[in-house]
Amino acid sequence: MAAMSEDKWQQLWKIYPHIRPFQDEREYLSLRPEDFVILHSSAYRLAQNSFLLHGYFNYEHLMLTQVTHRNGNQYYIGVPGNFYEKEKQVAIMYGFGSFECRREPAQEGDFGYYMIKVEL
Repeated sequence: MAAMSEDKWQQLWKIYPHIRPFQDEREYLSLRPEDFVILHSSAYRLAQNSFLLHGYFNYEHLMLTQVTHRNGNQYYIGVPGNFYEKEKQVAIMYGFGSFECRREPAQEGDFGYYMIKVEL
């Protein structure tokens, strides 16, 4: 299964536009809610997630990234937004467990992405 995901990631890497939202070496794929058909069926529900849709309509994109861990690769969808403690609490209610931005830890008002784990 892991090998299938990695092969699929390579295919997506060749097809989808690459973005560099933090103007550093990190590179991500840009996608839209209608692109979720490329993900595992468990992610289809995200296309109706109010938090995700709000971020998408405000910034006109979402991102997909691969993170390598000791146990293998994991995949995340990122919803653009600014970091605020209240926004973080709302994000958690909608299943988004972390926030990624240019610096760590995020400061109030920093632009970044609220992240949720998905399967390819």
